[in-house]
Amino acid sequence: MVLSELLAPAGSYDILFIAVNAGANAVYLAGQNYGARAFAKNFTIEEIEKAVNYAHLNDVKIHVTVNTLINNFEIIDVISYLFKLYQIGVDAVIVQDFGIIQLLKKLIPDLEVHASTQMALSNYSAIKWAYDNNIKRIVLPREKSIEEIKQIHDQLEKDNLKMDLEAFGHGALCYCVSGNCYMSSYNSGRSGNRGACAQPCRREYRLKYRGYNVGNGFLLSTHDLATYNNIQAISDAGVTSLKLEGRMKSGDYIGTIVNSYRNIIDGNPGDWQKDLHLVFNRRFTNGYIMNDKPGEVMGRGSSGHEGLYIGDITNIEDTKVTIEIKNKEIPVILEKGDGIAFKYNGKIKGIYLENIIKQDDNEIIIDTTRRVKVGTEVFISYSAKTHESLKQFKNETIKSKIPINVTFNFQNDLTASIKVEYYLDDELINFRHKGIARFEKANNRPITKESIIKQLEKTGGTPFYMEKIKFNDMPDNLFIPISGLNKI
Repeated sequence: MVLSELLAPAGSYDILFIAVNAGANAVYLAGQNYGARAFAKNFTIEEIEKAVNYAHLNDVKIHVTVNTLINNFEIIDVISYLFKLYQIGVDAVIVQDFGIIQLLKKLIPDLEVHASTQMALSNYSAIKWAYDNNIKRIVLPREKSIEEIKQIHDQLEKDNLKMDLEAFGHGALCYCVSGNCYMSSYNSGRSGNRGACAQPCRREYRLKYRGYNVGNGFLLSTHDLATYNNIQAISDAGVTSLKLEGRMKSGDYIGTIVNSYRNIIDGNPGDWQKDLHLVFNRRFTNGYIMNDKPGEVMGRGSSGHEGLYIGDITNIEDTKVTIEIKNKEIPVILEKGDGIAFKYNGKIKGIYLENIIKQDDNEIIIDTTRRVKVGTEVFISYSAKTHESLKQFKNETIKSKIPINVTFNFQNDLTASIKVEYYLDDELINFRHKGIARFEKANNRPITKESIIKQLEKTGGTPFYMEKIKFNDMPDNLFIPISGLNKI
């Protein structure tokens, strides 16, 4: 599979833990300035440094967004900031401003640069320009189809040009073409290209023609993108990184989408599609990337979260409400504590379930004092079980992902010379270590190779795990205390 990276958002340091622990290969975030989500909590420079250290211990990369347009009076501060990011060891910066790209090429050529989707590099000539200007990855506009992406990928291979292609795989879509929206700036003075979009496309509008009202609703709002059914097709088109949108979203949201896509990509069974429907979404579209038409991308009925559609209310007797299950594609088993929403005449009311009287493949009967009507649509919008499972991702954890090989060579003085080998970013790292601890001749019970292996395999709190341990010329009848093995 060409697709090798699941790229997750983090709007704060706490959410970074969740993204890493849930299975992201890389995380993108922003500092306090110059990021396209100015109203996220974002990261201090000290937090970015801690994020890099934590991510790298878990074999995860950090990309920092510096993807707003830059004013002339900001240039010195921006370059100083970029130098700090380079010194910290971030894996890449995501940039929109052409001037900053030229300055990076001259001043910090070893800092990997990704072209933001805000640059709207949408054809091969533009991408060839990016290659010539030291850009290593293109974040493709959301408007590109997989056929167009495949053409770009094939042309890059034909010309023997190494360029990563990154595509959005899940989350919010913009109404306007990527990088060319001035609606917020024009309406409110808050520029999307300066990270301050006021999201005018999510507002409710009235459409008039010659003074007559011809339409109401969220006329500029789009559905949210979801590509969980099309991972292989996107990979086959040459996309190396699948980007999940959501730096303004909650920890539960990030944990759910990262965990779901991680398991879908890895082919693990589970209710991942259902989980994706339960966190915030404006209903899903396959997006322009999978050739959905504009009418299929637009979501003019609502700009808020509804959840996963279950069915309709068919009967009400006092507080006993019967729901006919109509969504057979994604089955739902309701549990106490789940949140459900009732939608009638465009308005939504919600409750947390306390009493489920009956539940089978055809209907659900619940007890509620909420005033509802027959014909009301019913959605599940919150799963208590899923919420509980996400707590596992909130703690700081070092995953053991890097295999290490160790070879013991015993000396005449009963010390051991230890050869260590492992690969980091495809580069072989090897060294020799002469153990301080000395083996002794055993008086009673000699230590076995199995005992040594068992102790050395305890690599918790490090990014390493023991893949192979070999012993060359190990004498019989040796002893070493556990404390000695721990020193090794």
